[in-house]
Amino acid sequence: MSKSASAKWTAGLDQKKVQRAFEEAVVDCYNESEQHSGLLTLIEDEVQFPFPACVLGETVQVVGME
Repeated sequence: MSKSASAKWTAGLDQKKVQRAFEEAVVDCYNESEQHSGLLTLIEDEVQFPFPACVLGETVQVVGME
């Protein structure tokens, strides 16, 4: 997926919902490190694995997060 192709999927996102999700993820965070952890937790909770992705031109299956 090219940079322009990756930008296309974000164009369909509701920016207000994205902002609300971000605020929910970081509401109790005291610093940038905690915000990072909060965002990763939100993503892990919301993303359904596995899903296909393109890495360096190769199709892969994303099976989880570490």
